[in-house]
Amino acid sequence: MSSLTVENVHHPSVIDVVKHIADQHRSELGFHARQAYVDSLNKGELLIAKIDGCIVGFVRYHHRRDGCTTLYEIATSPDIRNKGVGCCLVQALIADCQRAASRCIRVPRQCSPSSPARSLQWD
Repeated sequence: MSSLTVENVHHPSVIDVVKHIADQHRSELGFHARQAYVDSLNKGELLIAKIDGCIVGFVRYHHRRDGCTTLYEIATSPDIRNKGVGCCLVQALIADCQRAASRCIRVPRQCSPSSPARSLQWD
């Protein structure tokens, strides 16, 4: 794989690409308004994965006041699935949780039964 990077984003120009990736997975993720991604970006709770400068995945989450982090969505472009991008996004999320002193990551129960995220702790 070419150069893969994961970063916390702060520029709203990424929102349309992130929303497009989310919409490609609407059957698994459900519908989410564009504003939800804007709000996460403004809180610093949106990580994106890039390959050669192109956005190919994202994870949206929230560090809660009780010391846990809720993972809202994680998705990659369909054409790069099974290439380790999701794993890199989870590793970056774990690093951000450690930075924020979050002690666990929780996934809401409405997570798709086929999602690998089901192996994480349930909320």
